[in-house]
Amino acid sequence: MIEKKLHWRTQLFLNARTNKQLSTSLICKDTLLAEVIENPVYTKFTIPKKSGGFRIIQVPDKNLKRIQKKLSFVLNDLYIPNENSHGFVKKSKKTSYHTLSNAKAHISKNFVWNIDITDFFSSIPTAAVAANLMEPPFKFVAEKAKYIALLICYKKQLPTGSPCSPIVSNIVCNNLDKKMQSWVNELNKTDENLHLVFTRYADDITFSSSDQLSNIQKQEVYDLLAEYGFAVNAKKNREQHKLQAQWVTGIKVNEKPNLDRKYIRNIRAVLYQMKKNGLEESTAKYFEITQEVSILDMEKFVNVIKGRIAYLGFVKGKEDANYMKFKNEIGQYVNICYGAFGKVSFGKV
Repeated sequence: MIEKKLHWRTQLFLNARTNKQLSTSLICKDTLLAEVIENPVYTKFTIPKKSGGFRIIQVPDKNLKRIQKKLSFVLNDLYIPNENSHGFVKKSKKTSYHTLSNAKAHISKNFVWNIDITDFFSSIPTAAVAANLMEPPFKFVAEKAKYIALLICYKKQLPTGSPCSPIVSNIVCNNLDKKMQSWVNELNKTDENLHLVFTRYADDITFSSSDQLSNIQKQEVYDLLAEYGFAVNAKKNREQHKLQAQWVTGIKVNEKPNLDRKYIRNIRAVLYQMKKNGLEESTAKYFEITQEVSILDMEKFVNVIKGRIAYLGFVKGKEDANYMKFKNEIGQYVNICYGAFGKVSFGKV
């Protein structure tokens, strides 16, 4: 039973019994819906990974992408996040999941264990997507579930560049999250001093505890992931003791949420360069622009830096000294030196 109020399009989507009704809920022609299922068109390219190697991205063409965006909307409207999943969750009045909420769950623990799922999206097959669409809150008949799964998947798996993939991965992992939390609860019952906590942010899984997990217990985690078709990336398997820097989704969690000093130094360096060389030259250097720098280029550059400053305030709090200093510096610099920009908007920090 779905408790939250649903959008009218979501209600149409839930109640659709024919392809015509389904296409109406996704605001497209039923002939187009049939066409993109029969002949899905994707563009494939690669981007470098931070850890080395390349990630394959599969992006749907404009027609399929438009349909998938509508589908993503209704699936997000239906999805009720569990307490363990913090990634790819749309903010609402009742829920607010993000990197910070994920990190806060692991503050001041003796041990933090991070593991990463290899090829997360592509490890989710079409059959798993269809099977989950037959479960609550969807409860679709098999034919409808398979039809929608074909709209979402490509070459029998979840594509990395689809607008649907983030929300669908959460839907598919919902049972995994629940089963993992049950395993955590059992361990905590057995050992009251363990204080084991589990969260998942997309393909990043984190456990934190007062006592170190045994190799047998870690193997149980690997086995549970394998049940759902996931494998762990050995290169991103790391355990951090409280005497070390403990990181969860890019946020330091030893005592309170914090960011890498390098993050703060980079903002300070950019602001210094802006003051020394001016906004135009700083923009050209940042984006490696060799021709004339436009006002829109400079606006984009300022918004990037403001975004970084805003994230600093988000993690460390609006009373943080560096946040207040940086916010004042960039605001003052733009207002005083580049008032000639007139009505060009530089957003808010």
